[in-house]
Amino acid sequence: MDSNASSHSSQQEKKQAYQQAAEWYLLMQEQPLTAQQQAEFEAWQQVPLHQQVWQNVRMFDDKFQRLPKQQIARTVQHFDAKLPKQAAQLCIVLCSALGLLYVGQGVRQQDYFPEIWSFDPVEIYHTERGMQQHLTLQDGSQVWLNSNSKIRVKYNSQQRRIELAKGEIYIETHKDTFKRQLSVRTSHGDLLALGTVFNVRYSAEKTELLVRQGIVRILTKDRQTQQDIPAQHAATFNQDKISPKSYQATHMLWRQQLLVVHSMPLGQFIKELTPHYQGKIQLEPALDEILISGSYSTQDVEKTLSIVANTHHLNIQVKPQKIQLAQ
Repeated sequence: MDSNASSHSSQQEKKQAYQQAAEWYLLMQEQPLTAQQQAEFEAWQQVPLHQQVWQNVRMFDDKFQRLPKQQIARTVQHFDAKLPKQAAQLCIVLCSALGLLYVGQGVRQQDYFPEIWSFDPVEIYHTERGMQQHLTLQDGSQVWLNSNSKIRVKYNSQQRRIELAKGEIYIETHKDTFKRQLSVRTSHGDLLALGTVFNVRYSAEKTELLVRQGIVRILTKDRQTQQDIPAQHAATFNQDKISPKSYQATHMLWRQQLLVVHSMPLGQFIKELTPHYQGKIQLEPALDEILISGSYSTQDVEKTLSIVANTHHLNIQVKPQKIQLAQ
């Protein structure tokens, strides 16, 4: 079998797996699986390709859960009225409905929509508030996820790509045997790693880059702006503009669960701590501009804020899932 025929066969297998996954997904939405159906589903998942595809379907399901149920029903009914109910089309209905809902709702780019038609295997990793995670990818690259972060890892024969959907990551790249370039993608553009160690923080408004070693090339989403950022330098960018940023190695100490600041307004300090706390932190507006300096732990936010309150003679109230700071 030649390479083209093999590739075509592989794509057909992936499409069939997606169709089967869509059938399982819709079946589970209708009612709980019977014992026999559960056994059949578990047997189906024993195939590695099926596991990868099911993980992707669960990712789509995560998107659905964020959207109003009434609009989901209306959109699915719209497709249901126009398309026959053959199993081969269920996946198209599912993904098309999701795409329309996503655009129609104007979902913020805090967790942007992935490419759903590439059929590339996707590995998804995420951390909850107050948690961090260290990964070794299949090529040997090391990735650390900060608190409340999420990535999608897409490796195929041509590329090594990490999609940063939210939060912050630190990467130590590894030389690839197949000479595939490693890139990090956010909704603002791509970061191309040229043998490097770097840190990326993503928010809806911008992506922040700190390069510790090597060079990272920024390509904004519109592909009209690019810039190489060398070691010991930093930058921020959005979809069409790249701006220089002061390089501070202390910003990468989050891996040691440390927040090191110098003359940072208390309001901003609270924002930096919030992803590491399971509950809510309330700050009296009059205290926003108090300047904070020092090295603080992100592992025990209550203790950190108690130290800040004591240093600046503030009142602190600690309740279940809530901390309040006032004069």
